Amino acid sequence: MAPQEYYSPTVPAEAPVKHPGKVEGIISIICALISTLFFPIILGPVGIILGVLSLKKGAKTLGLVAIIVSATCMVIGFILGFLAATVRQSAAGAAGFLWPL
Repeated sequence: MAPQEYYSPTVPAEAPVKHPGKVEGIISIICALISTLFFPIILGPVGIILGVLSLKKGAKTLGLVAIIVSATCMVIGFILGFLAATVRQSAAGAAGFLWPL
């Protein structure tokens, strides 16, 4: 009896699943969250721009959420910065020092 040869079919590799705009949307949300405490004047618009890019690339829900979160966190960051400057100025004035804003 002759030895049997085993047939091993070659299966074509599946193409990777692409999610256009997902990376931009996630980076936009990260920028938005950081802009709440640090540099809202820079990171807020960066988050909004990345959200718009995500929206245009096809991630409609993530892009829209990223734009809204970026704008909201930017405004909250401005308010927190203003409150921090006001408290610092009040504390310095009460202590007899005049600190520039």
